Amino acid sequence: MRISSCRARPRSTGWPLCPPHSPPTGCGPTPNAALLDDDLRAMFDQHLTLPPLSRDILIAHLEESHPGTDPFDEDSFRNALPKDRVLGQQDILGLIRALRAPTAAGVAAKLPHKPPAKADAQPTPPRVSPGPSLAALPIPADLKQMLTQVGEDLLAWKAGTLAWPEIARGALLVGPPGVGKTETGRALARSAEIAFVECSLSAGLGQDAHLGESLGRIQAAFDRAKAEAPSILFLDELDAVGDRATSRGSNSGYERRFIAGLNEMLDGFEGREGVFVIGTANHPELIDRALVRAGRFDRVMRIALPDRRALAQILHRHLGDALPGTDLDRLATAAIGASGADVAAAIRAARGLARGRRETFAEAHLTEVIGATHRQDPPDLIRRIAIHEAGHAIVASCLEHPAPVRIAFTADGAETTYAATANPGTRAARDGRLAAKMAGRAAELLMLGEIAEGIRNRRADQ
Repeated sequence: MRISSCRARPRSTGWPLCPPHSPPTGCGPTPNAALLDDDLRAMFDQHLTLPPLSRDILIAHLEESHPGTDPFDEDSFRNALPKDRVLGQQDILGLIRALRAPTAAGVAAKLPHKPPAKADAQPTPPRVSPGPSLAALPIPADLKQMLTQVGEDLLAWKAGTLAWPEIARGALLVGPPGVGKTETGRALARSAEIAFVECSLSAGLGQDAHLGESLGRIQAAFDRAKAEAPSILFLDELDAVGDRATSRGSNSGYERRFIAGLNEMLDGFEGREGVFVIGTANHPELIDRALVRAGRFDRVMRIALPDRRALAQILHRHLGDALPGTDLDRLATAAIGASGADVAAAIRAARGLARGRRETFAEAHLTEVIGATHRQDPPDLIRRIAIHEAGHAIVASCLEHPAPVRIAFTADGAETTYAATANPGTRAARDGRLAAKMAGRAAELLMLGEIAEGIRNRRADQ
């Protein structure tokens, strides 16, 4: 059993030192707002490994918990207990029920003397939900090549032909919502036929009773991934955990300790052999720099909104055999600016439209739905938006600012996508970022003589 210093988590083969949600004696202090980061690191480095439950352990416990309840002849009582092999497999709930007996003899009588029966073999469930393979996904070629290599390396590690230290530790996938970051991780697991363990880092933040509950949920995902290795551990919404450099207010202490605990888990590379970690973020600039340094996430890869060709592939994948002969290229052109998730939602809406009208699903329904969400801006506004975005890109490419990699109209405006690089924190980098943000309006003033009152898309200046 592995006991964390902030909470004991009993397993079926271990001895419960203390009830859940209370700190075990001798395990260290409960986290509080006054702890420093060094204290937290030391606290989470303290672990206690205990042997499985045995007769000696149980007798020592009963001498304290049930003193004087029976004439205590240890030799005869020992023979009345199940053998160590059986006690070591005792279910924790069954053990708790037995310990509720008022006498030591009653405890012994309630404990089973045979190992638990093995459950009938069940069909092995799929290790990841059905879906496209990595090769079929419309993602950047460099990302597909890198993840394909990861899959091959994990299988080579499983076969014993590749040492674990030679394999990349993890990758951070960056991009706007709905571009397929989660599906990319699942596709890697499908293609390599390995387990996929998903954990949202934002789940429970600010709602858990204490820090140990938040970190315990993530540690459970790490433990499951290690148990099913080779596997993909998918940590979603890494940008939700905060940044210690900018953290302020009443939650800053919690955020600092949470990030320190997460760093400890990510640093356990040697202890998580066969587990490749994939993180995701919509806003990488909000992530604590320590989380994304080399050694935790070796590669930062961007997934942008799909272009026309990728949108046609996404339409074909979601439509399947429906609507044969449909002009997917025309629909893809109309859908430019949409994400893969948007396309899937549009197809569902079109099918619902057909059902509501008691009509057979047809291309016209899909055209109607996509046309309703597609931009219908006048040419003058389209030109202004294009000039605005070009201003961002030109200035960013000339100054110390992440290089622009894509400019695109979206369903609600336009956006300029920049390379995912770390902020060096220099004055030149700060000035470059500020200049690039202001360059959109400057371009409007230079080319059109005036600045529009506002930008339709809140992401345009990001």
